[in-house]
Amino acid sequence: MEKKQLAAVRLRQALHKPVSPYFAGVYTTLMSIVQGAALATLAFVVFECSLSTATIFKVIISWLVIGIVWHFYITHIQFVSWRLTPIDTLIPMGFGAWECWLIFSVPRSMCRFSSALTLIAIWGVLSFLNWKLNWTEGGKQLMEDHFEDRAFADEMFTETDSFHTLALVSMVAMSAIFGVGAAFSHASGLTENANSVIVGSFFIAVLLILLFKLQLRKWLNKSKTLKKKVGTGGF
Repeated sequence: MEKKQLAAVRLRQALHKPVSPYFAGVYTTLMSIVQGAALATLAFVVFECSLSTATIFKVIISWLVIGIVWHFYITHIQFVSWRLTPIDTLIPMGFGAWECWLIFSVPRSMCRFSSALTLIAIWGVLSFLNWKLNWTEGGKQLMEDHFEDRAFADEMFTETDSFHTLALVSMVAMSAIFGVGAAFSHASGLTENANSVIVGSFFIAVLLILLFKLQLRKWLNKSKTLKKKVGTGGF
């Protein structure tokens, strides 16, 4: 039991420092600015529109979306890095633009709100696809440069790449669910009923909260293989 606890402690220590402080710092600054603008837009809409129960649920969803995007970037960039391209700037800014569209859709129809939510989820697919492609290209060498033990570095790369695959599949599924919801909202007048909007918004909020649980650090901390690597000498 003591060996397992020691391995867990050593693994947390190994994951404490970002793989690339410069990369993490750049993205943290960019995402803080973009998500700050989205939060300011949300505050403007909240104060300007009349708040019904259905509208409040939409506001909560918008707030969750902003939090999820910021959380995913800020936590995951601690463990990845690559040479930045214009796409790496446009994708975060795109999130900000689509979030503003989502927020301005709060007082409007559920169809429009769901469509904006679907677009953000699709943008999330593009984001994770970009991460996976760039990480696959140079991630293993980066891990070997960062960690002294090559076996541990290779396993870190494998686990991180596996997480990116899981996250990509999860976002594809989320895009499909939101897309079906948007199509249903467009086809059925019932979805504009206040009670239907509340039920649909509650379901969406639950999905977003579950998405919060998809965290790279937790994935790495729970890796039995990584714990074995640090337990035998590790990093």
